Amino acid sequence: MLLVVVGWGVVALLSADAGAAGFESAWHGRRVWVGPAYWANPLQDWRVEGEEVVAAAARNRTLHRLTHQLASHPGAFSMKVTVRMDAPQAPLQPKNVWAGFRFAIRGALEDYRHVLIHPKAFFDAGIRADGRLVLAGKTGPESGLDPSQPVELALTVAADGRATLAGVQAGRRAELSAQLPPAELHGNLALVAEAPRSRPQQGNLQPVHWRFRDWRAEGDKIEAHPDQTFGPILWTQYTLSRGVLKLSAQFPPIGEADAQTARLEVRRNGAWQAIATERIHPLARTAVFRIAGWDSTQDTPYRVVYRWQGRDHAWEGVVRHDPVEKPELVVAAFTGDNGYVFPQTRLVRNVRLQNPDLLFFSGDQIYESYGGFGIQRSP
Repeated sequence: MLLVVVGWGVVALLSADAGAAGFESAWHGRRVWVGPAYWANPLQDWRVEGEEVVAAAARNRTLHRLTHQLASHPGAFSMKVTVRMDAPQAPLQPKNVWAGFRFAIRGALEDYRHVLIHPKAFFDAGIRADGRLVLAGKTGPESGLDPSQPVELALTVAADGRATLAGVQAGRRAELSAQLPPAELHGNLALVAEAPRSRPQQGNLQPVHWRFRDWRAEGDKIEAHPDQTFGPILWTQYTLSRGVLKLSAQFPPIGEADAQTARLEVRRNGAWQAIATERIHPLARTAVFRIAGWDSTQDTPYRVVYRWQGRDHAWEGVVRHDPVEKPELVVAAFTGDNGYVFPQTRLVRNVRLQNPDLLFFSGDQIYESYGGFGIQRSP
């Protein structure tokens, strides 16, 4: 009998600390994937270079913080980040090229994951390519700030909605204020690198990059959810047939200096035991395990463990026994998702209630238009 199951497990950071009500970025290394606390739109247009994150500017290029959001209760908050525009030539439409913050990002569903894909309302604050500040639809006067050199952006929002954005650079300071509706100040927090084009390099337009450093946020309006991460192990999938277990673990595009192997462990007699170690394929970004002689008569807890930036991260699940005792199998079939109600919490709940023996993915799982970035056939 063949079982195909996506690992309904949990991602755990082994020996992790509890999060505080604020955060401070700690980027280092060189990789496309920014880290488990972030979601990049789209992934390939954001990368880590040393202690900076570099974004290729285009429409709706955002980097969300997954582990922290603005709460619905009253309160104040502040954010800071240092930005620098990196472009081979001055943008043709400098008033439409800018970088900074997007905050209080909300969607049709009250779920921080839905907002990643389908934002409906938000506020922006940042600096344009011509040095003018922007805040919630307002534009400041000429500031004397030069975005081709590092500029510290500092946003403060009081409990009554009074917002002030300051730009500071080598003794120069510019400010812009706006009154925001307090009832709308809840939702996701993100960085933005915006340009009036659908792709970073389009036609004869040269790409514009924005560099971000030291993103910090604090305040009683910010709530922390340290379990809301994505990676470094994204998910697992396995098949069990005739005593052979084949299990794959999906990873993001890790860097060359990051660990290149993952290990598979099983829980036996109350203790975790390592049974295999495999390399992560540099293109597929999967670690594939093949274990012969598997005892298919019992459910076996497993976890895939990966060492990243000094800590072990684990994805846990259960390899079910081969249900040969059942006269009928329950099959859950999946196809054709366009993400309108992502992350499909009701679907996941209902599938769990059905407790299927087999998960069948018939293809066309995700449409190319998912997320709004279209098809990309080359770097």
